[in-house]
Amino acid sequence: MRVVTLNGSSGVISLVGQLEANVDSRNRDKSDIFKYTYKTAGSLKTALGRKITVSPIGEVNNQIH
Repeated sequence: MRVVTLNGSSGVISLVGQLEANVDSRNRDKSDIFKYTYKTAGSLKTALGRKITVSPIGEVNNQIH
């Protein structure tokens, strides 16, 4: 998944699948079944979330610390 928004005051992170497009308007459209996934830092930790990066040529850097 990729991060769409970070809300610093509430600590909520909005996530979408990495292949999803036009996510803002789709999230607002009530007839579209697409919705953001919302997580907090604690729930990401529980779900074993981790940061990865993808290079412009598609190489995945999966940093495990």
